[in-house]
Amino acid sequence: MRYIAQQPAVEFVDRYASAESCLSLRDSAKRLRIPPMTLNRSLVEDRVLFRNPRKVLEPYADFIQRGLFVFPPHLVPVKKPEGEVMKDFSQTRVTTAGVVWLGERYAHLSAPLPH
Repeated sequence: MRYIAQQPAVEFVDRYASAESCLSLRDSAKRLRIPPMTLNRSLVEDRVLFRNPRKVLEPYADFIQRGLFVFPPHLVPVKKPEGEVMKDFSQTRVTTAGVVWLGERYAHLSAPLPH
């Protein structure tokens, strides 16, 4: 019974820890030799990502459930005149499986290797 009560906290830690081994969208694009803005635009057009109210690219739930992306919380304390507040710096991270998937799906966007 105790585990059930702790389950949301455990899931949060697991999700956050797994995000540490993931790449940013920019690093994923560079690794795949795709211009980052081109990849981002294609992901939005293909309804893989959307801009949330903070204008941050966020994956649709289906792609998170498939293990391709994570969107871990990243709250940072910021000092303001009225006191300390938490600022949200969350961003989409690409899993290892997601990098493989992006490479296969968007290979046509990849720059050719230099000779």
